Amino acid sequence: MSNEKIGHHTHLKAEDLHEYVLLPGSPERVVEIAGYLEEAREVASYRGFMAYVGKLDGKCITVISTSMGCPNVAIVFHELLHLANGRSLTLIRVGTAGSLQRFVDLGHLTISSASVRDEGTTRKFVPPEFPAVADLDVTLALRQAARQMGYVYHLGVTHSKDAFDAEEPDKNKVPLAEANKQFWKMMTTANVLSTEMEGAAFFILAYINRENNVRAGMILTNVGLTWGGESFAQVEPTNEAAIRTALEAILILRQAE
Repeated sequence: MSNEKIGHHTHLKAEDLHEYVLLPGSPERVVEIAGYLEEAREVASYRGFMAYVGKLDGKCITVISTSMGCPNVAIVFHELLHLANGRSLTLIRVGTAGSLQRFVDLGHLTISSASVRDEGTTRKFVPPEFPAVADLDVTLALRQAARQMGYVYHLGVTHSKDAFDAEEPDKNKVPLAEANKQFWKMMTTANVLSTEMEGAAFFILAYINRENNVRAGMILTNVGLTWGGESFAQVEPTNEAAIRTALEAILILRQAE
């Protein structure tokens, strides 16, 4: 049996993990991101986790899908951490979200500075009072990149959840529908920008592993409107702006090294 180091769930090899990693949810978006890279090639595909390696300005980066939800993020994160074996990791989630503010329109970008932990995974690692905060350098690099490229973006707190279908009580049986409606109203009143399903796990796990030189940031394309207490509109995501911003942010971070 081979002694080669490989992720149990991702089947990613240690040699294919590079310092900068982009993490979309879907395998399809991995392929889309790979289209912006030089010499991109698929290096793993197992159990819904797809990985590519390609070059950005001559240096390799890794792109790997996490699928949906914080439990899957935790699996991918820990496999990347173990494969890195002490090497630095900069993780940038390139995802989609639903807007929680009227001024955050469809197609606008959200750069998350922190996440509301309305999910169960991170509670197995730290107590509810512990904040889920993005890395400052990664966040500022994403902001600088979005500014330079002229994209409409919003920087601030986002929300991570587990139960996507609970937002649609007209379609699904949701006994807590009225309580959920009040919760969404509270999120909107508190100026939470967008809602998604993975950010809290990225931020918590990266922060508690800071001694391993891990940092994380997140950029989202808003593809739904959730600010009225339910999902009002959804569009097929156009990911170009978020992808280009994330790639430019990597270049900015490299220059600062």
